[in-house]
Amino acid sequence: LIVVAGRPAMGKSFVATYLTRTFADHGPVALFSLEMDRASIVKRLASAEAGLKQSWLTANALPPDKITTFLDAYSRMAALPIYVDDIPGSECSPAWLQSECNRIYRKHEKLSLIVVDYLQLIGDQGSANRVNELGRYTSALKSLAKRFDCPVIALSQLSRGVESRNDKRPIMSDIRSSGAIEQDADVIVMLYRDEYYKPDTPDQGILELILAKNRHGKCATAKAEFDPEIGTIKPYQNY
Repeated sequence: LIVVAGRPAMGKSFVATYLTRTFADHGPVALFSLEMDRASIVKRLASAEAGLKQSWLTANALPPDKITTFLDAYSRMAALPIYVDDIPGSECSPAWLQSECNRIYRKHEKLSLIVVDYLQLIGDQGSANRVNELGRYTSALKSLAKRFDCPVIALSQLSRGVESRNDKRPIMSDIRSSGAIEQDADVIVMLYRDEYYKPDTPDQGILELILAKNRHGKCATAKAEFDPEIGTIKPYQNY
């Protein structure tokens, strides 16, 4: 169970779609998007695949000379075994996640990745004991990873406490309703973009991936080149 956490605009959903596209070359991917609708997810995937600005697709303003590029990318995406489920979070349950994954597994006899975007939207957000409820969901996600022998990536929001510190880089305790998530996750990756808080930073276009927990190895920080207009994530060449 891998938890990818960050404040809004740090790039959580972009990381989810990037990993979805990458893993789809090796087998079926189940992406449960509890925040964005299916059409928006498809646009993000196609935009990154074609290297085109998402704003062009959102506004239906694709330049004429980019239409062929977009159609070629869309065709490649359509051929991949990516299953996007945009069920509302209030209707999502461990039983639903398992039944949908079972359906995909029966068809392909394999799952390469399961993605849930994002944890805090699952179930009854008004529950009196939200921490315990989230603990039930994280346990269920870990069971899915074992049942289907594949990674499960769950996106998570961070609390506003980050904003009150001088150094905005997140730590594990910033995860909302963090107790069970910290305990059940095998890996926790925190996302941070310095340019979001400091427009004049030299780290323009850099996404930091802070490995805050790693049950199977050491913790460290990696960097990647990130273009939110297109949605591409690439190795940081000068790291």
